[in-house]
Amino acid sequence: MRWTVGVLGAVATGLLSSHRSSLSVAIVSMAKYNSSATGARDDSDEGQCWLQSGNHGNSSSQDDNPIIRGEFDWSESLQGIILGASFYAYLITPTIAGRITERFGSKWVTAVSLTVPAILLSLIPIAARLHVGALIVVLLIMGLFHGCIFTSLFSLFAHWFPTSERSIAVAGLAAVHNFGNVVTYPLAGYLCDLGVWPAVFYVISLAHIPWILFWLICVENTPLISNTKGYMKCSDEELKYIDQNKGSFGAPKKNSSAPWRSIFTSKCLWATINAKVCAGWGYYMYLSKMPSYLDKADPSLR
Repeated sequence: MRWTVGVLGAVATGLLSSHRSSLSVAIVSMAKYNSSATGARDDSDEGQCWLQSGNHGNSSSQDDNPIIRGEFDWSESLQGIILGASFYAYLITPTIAGRITERFGSKWVTAVSLTVPAILLSLIPIAARLHVGALIVVLLIMGLFHGCIFTSLFSLFAHWFPTSERSIAVAGLAAVHNFGNVVTYPLAGYLCDLGVWPAVFYVISLAHIPWILFWLICVENTPLISNTKGYMKCSDEELKYIDQNKGSFGAPKKNSSAPWRSIFTSKCLWATINAKVCAGWGYYMYLSKMPSYLDKADPSLR
């Protein structure tokens, strides 16, 4: 049963990554801009939308300076703000997600933290057409919920996996998180190529439904709860094996305060922050801007 929990947790991280990748690809078809190397934007034909190649002048200039007309007249800097909006909010909730998980349990924190953004993902086309500010607000709210997912899954795995298996389970989270990008990029690109960029968000939102059903049926906060009250029960043998090999991690005392001074003066903490920031900066910049960069560098790739 613990590996069922592990697989569903890993799928959750894959769906999480699809939220970000879908916008990175779809924004190429959403935004109106010049796809030449200079990046000059075309402000004509406001009513044009989808993936239409415009004839800006005579036929010879069309080949030299092709124009891709999207539905929204967004500058390059505004596109950067849109792509980064969910990350801005993502910085806030991981610091409090542990306390939230202690209060409500990993099962429900993970379920809500992925389901709410999935619903908001389907509202992105509506928000974008309403106002760019509405789109940014939607993305900010998504980022707030995204920040709880990994923390709640780590807490869940600490209860479900023995120490000898915990590193494998956590590695699965990272692997499937990256695999979500592998699936989303070609899928989103294909739908955008058909001229239906809103379908990118609708399809990915609908893909959450099977996961939500399996998660609510199969997962409980601890093996003991699963063994006694769960729909899909953890066997007595597995429960005994987990209890004997999960190691010790103490529950926080009531009304205990966090040792902030020790935390912020820890060399290990700052080394970890430095490594994570350096790795994450390049990784997420690459994932967020690669589709737009490739479209501008070589429009024939479309």
